[in-house]
Amino acid sequence: MDFVSGLPLTPTKKDSVWVAIDRLTKSTHFVRIRTDYSLQKLAKLYVSKIVRLHGCWEEHLPMVEFGYNNSFRSSIQMAPYEALYGRKCCSPLCVIEVSERKLIGPVSTGQKSYADLKHKDIEFNVGDFVFLKVSPWNNVLRFG
Repeated sequence: MDFVSGLPLTPTKKDSVWVAIDRLTKSTHFVRIRTDYSLQKLAKLYVSKIVRLHGCWEEHLPMVEFGYNNSFRSSIQMAPYEALYGRKCCSPLCVIEVSERKLIGPVSTGQKSYADLKHKDIEFNVGDFVFLKVSPWNNVLRFG
């Protein structure tokens, strides 16, 4: 947190900006304040302007625990959930991925068989004339 002070007085009698930066995501919040605000007033502003955007931390604790217990740990070479229960955790996201595979599977199989029907293996001999499609390439390669 930081304060930017010494700014011109606004019509609402504010002359400073309170800058609060989230260390993890680097998202920033700016709160208009006056330099003579007390700590109690700043604490109330913090709750009303910043905490309200994210809610109470207690509400997010189950998801934090879920993520923490299902993330890989190099010390045990697996996730804590996997070490405890002997299998990987099946989250709602896993169910969605499986459902998508079931829906997409037959379609992609049909597309593959159609492409295989139209595919022709062509062999060229040295000296044969061929059409070469060259697309423009603007990158510069440097060796050495």
